[in-house]
Amino acid sequence: MKKYLLISFVIGALAFSLGSCKVEESNYTPDTTGHNMFSAWNQAMYETTENMMEMAFRFNYWLQNDTLPVLYLNGLTYDVNQSSDNVWTLTFNGVSEYVIETDGRTLDSMATWVVTKNKKIRFLDYDYMLSPESTLRYEHASFYSPNTRMEIRGEQPYQWDIQITPGEWDGREQVYANLKLSLASPEMPALLQYAEYQLEGSGRFAFVEDTWFGANGENSYTYRYITFQIREPLVSAVERKGHWISGVLNMVASGDNEITNNRTAYLKKNGGNYWVTFYENDDPANGAASYRY
Repeated sequence: MKKYLLISFVIGALAFSLGSCKVEESNYTPDTTGHNMFSAWNQAMYETTENMMEMAFRFNYWLQNDTLPVLYLNGLTYDVNQSSDNVWTLTFNGVSEYVIETDGRTLDSMATWVVTKNKKIRFLDYDYMLSPESTLRYEHASFYSPNTRMEIRGEQPYQWDIQITPGEWDGREQVYANLKLSLASPEMPALLQYAEYQLEGSGRFAFVEDTWFGANGENSYTYRYITFQIREPLVSAVERKGHWISGVLNMVASGDNEITNNRTAYLKKNGGNYWVTFYENDDPANGAASYRY
């Protein structure tokens, strides 16, 4: 049995309440490939933020403000236990899901922390209706293996280097995220989503292209990748998760079939709407329509 994604990472809508795609009137031609590459990248970044970066900020707030032995995040309740000096284990339904190792300082005090996600999460399967006759499946796979590790290190007040790597990985290309996160104001939020922040850096996300089911029940996968470089800092939209006020993002999509697509995405907010415009090889002559996402 074989499941696959199209080369252009076809995605009709994102899972976290993104608006439907709408093409703005312009002299450019539509670019389904660019839009779908950005949608895949944006969903992967959103999931990475929710599963790793948010936990660090939420735990930092709990460490400074909360006297309860539980931590709430994304509708889940984690039991918090200190296993040794500066090491905490977070469990959900009796299963250890996170280990947080600190250096005795909080994140707003130039700390260096390691957050390890112990539990393997199944791939998040989302069905996207492209037409009444067609449904394709999208699976972001970058950081769902056991022992995914994030190091977050303060560079200067309210600015951190963040490095994320999977604990286990069987793909042809390595996946990673090397990011710099900066808060717009000198105040630590209870959750990252409550604060405006800038994101810089680079990385590579992976998406399941094919799944092969073995005779003994074991699965093997092949992947497609989006390698990215944030060329101009992405500025988050506090009022809407997974959206960006401004920024420029270079993306290269590749896989085993040797077909490569590259796009530069320009992001902006105009009124209450969020827009992304793409160029191939960063050439304005190869522009595409602006999409509302």
